[in-house]
Amino acid sequence: MTCRGRGPVNEVMSSRTRVVVLGSRGLAGHMILDYLSRIDHFEVVGIDRGPASRFVQIRADVESSSRLLSVLTAVKPAVVVNCIGVLNAAADADLRRAILLNSYLPYELAAWGDGLGFKLIHLSTDCVFAGNTGDYTETAVPDGTTAYARTKMLGEVQSGRHLTFRTSIVGPEIRPDGNGLLEWFLRQTGVVPGYAGVQWTGVTSLVLARAVEAAISSDLCGLYHLVSDTSISKYRLLKEMARAFGVHGIRIVRQQRPHSRRTLICTRTDFDFRVPDYRSMLEELARTVEDWPELRWSLH
Repeated sequence: MTCRGRGPVNEVMSSRTRVVVLGSRGLAGHMILDYLSRIDHFEVVGIDRGPASRFVQIRADVESSSRLLSVLTAVKPAVVVNCIGVLNAAADADLRRAILLNSYLPYELAAWGDGLGFKLIHLSTDCVFAGNTGDYTETAVPDGTTAYARTKMLGEVQSGRHLTFRTSIVGPEIRPDGNGLLEWFLRQTGVVPGYAGVQWTGVTSLVLARAVEAAISSDLCGLYHLVSDTSISKYRLLKEMARAFGVHGIRIVRQQRPHSRRTLICTRTDFDFRVPDYRSMLEELARTVEDWPELRWSLH
């Protein structure tokens, strides 16, 4: 795919590349910020509405366009990574906000990027598909019907030099109200249902962070499926999580229902990045959590 518009070549090749992470306390955002911050040639600025911390350098409500534009104009980033999203139940509860942040904000960021000279890397989700057939390619037409699915689909920026990673992630949380799959699983005791009929092709938040690093120094643009080349059931995924994180004292019970195949296939060959197998991804994530105390959450 040929990207139109001026890419951030000069900025990326300079001594340090300034990267803004929007939603820097979220499941994806905090890992991307932490990972890039450990690389000498990146200067990373986290923007979030939460309290100031090592993950939040600038407090800002992204629902205020004027405030966000003012901040980005002052910071002068080479790249903006948009990790903001209104998820399933929240999208149902407040459709106006879901449209604003899931659909409108990505295009506003892309327009600002064209004017201010930064590249947008936006995160989308496999949930744009209903999951009835599976093996969706980048050219497949999204058929999800929920508020979350429809609003995220509308926000998938594919213009100019900007990039949308469509994926699904698991990883640690730093917010006390985090409810991702890994966070949920590590809180369980006794019997835990494992859905053998739900297939998945996602990645860990650490692999996503490494892909963002690779994308910053590449010309990758448009829509890209950041996924494993094989699928895994949620039952097997929980078993691999238990193995990687040393979880004992629970019993994962195989259940055939429900059925869902939101599996994605990457058909593009213009990005030199390899997604590891599931066991390797989870083992790497577990080691990282142990090595980086800032990423250890209250469960350990």
